[in-house]
Amino acid sequence: MFRRYRRVALQAPFLGFAISAGLFQFVVLTSAIGWQAQISLAEAFRSILTWGLIGVVVAVAALIGGMTAVALVDRRLQRAAIVRVSWAGVGAGMAVLTECIVFGFVVSDSGWPLGYVMFGVIAGIVAATTAATLVNRAERRAARAPESTVNEMTKAI
Repeated sequence: MFRRYRRVALQAPFLGFAISAGLFQFVVLTSAIGWQAQISLAEAFRSILTWGLIGVVVAVAALIGGMTAVALVDRRLQRAAIVRVSWAGVGAGMAVLTECIVFGFVVSDSGWPLGYVMFGVIAGIVAATTAATLVNRAERRAARAPESTVNEMTKAI
């Protein structure tokens, strides 16, 4: 199972950083009219780096949740690929939502947990969609790949 999804595990943190930093640029930097002239390049870089690191944390939680869901449902990879794709998305979304809820109740004041829940829902939807897309690509790659020579040699023995 890990051999099939190792590319997903390597791509997830970088993709989480890119999506989160891109969303920061799109939402914050473009919505504040005149704010770009008041912010220095160093402050913008620090903010993008901070949001990118938040994306990496969310991506790692999604990776753990998606891999755990696939391992629980189909450890031997014997079911249809759509089952693994679906459960990877569900597991990733639920793990991100759980992470945001726990973080919201542990760190925040009395009025902010609902904000973390809303952030968790949005981040969970993005993580679920991204995880399902990455697992779908891995499944298609595995379906097209020929049998390895190691498997043929072990079958002969």
